[in-house]
Amino acid sequence: MYVFRMKLILILITFNTVFGIVFGLFWDPGYLFETAYSLAQRGQRAEAIAVYDQLINFHPDYCPQAYYNRGNSKCYLGDLSGALDDYETAIKLNPNYSMVYMGRAFVKAYRGQDEEAIADNTKAIALNPWHKEAFFNRGCVYMSIGKDAAALRDFKSALNIDPNFSSALIGEKDLF
Repeated sequence: MYVFRMKLILILITFNTVFGIVFGLFWDPGYLFETAYSLAQRGQRAEAIAVYDQLINFHPDYCPQAYYNRGNSKCYLGDLSGALDDYETAIKLNPNYSMVYMGRAFVKAYRGQDEEAIADNTKAIALNPWHKEAFFNRGCVYMSIGKDAAALRDFKSALNIDPNFSSALIGEKDLF
């Protein structure tokens, strides 16, 4: 009887542990976010999107960064409409999240919506005036539409933030 009782206790402990892991970790938003982020960093974008989908389905207001990151993965895989939808949702959840405006600006610039891309990069700069990438990105859009003086101003602004920012150095050099 003692052996049977010990086996039953071990079975219950194992079941509770497995149940806790499966239904605790897999539904934990932090765990899902870190898993998706890690997958995306390793280049497994489709898998990352699937995990972000899970996170967003169970915790739709968890964090705008989940939408932003999923949007980045969608953009990387060529789903620009899906990326744009995710960026829009992230902005609704946190209108002060400067990175999202840069993601949306990239999609708009790619689609030839240059003025909207400039406006989004300008918003990113307004939210974070130390965001050298936003200055650089806006400068690239200006350069693509022939507004070289504005492009040069933005490249110089990026270089004022980081004098070794290689992308801005190249952009500035390309104008001369």
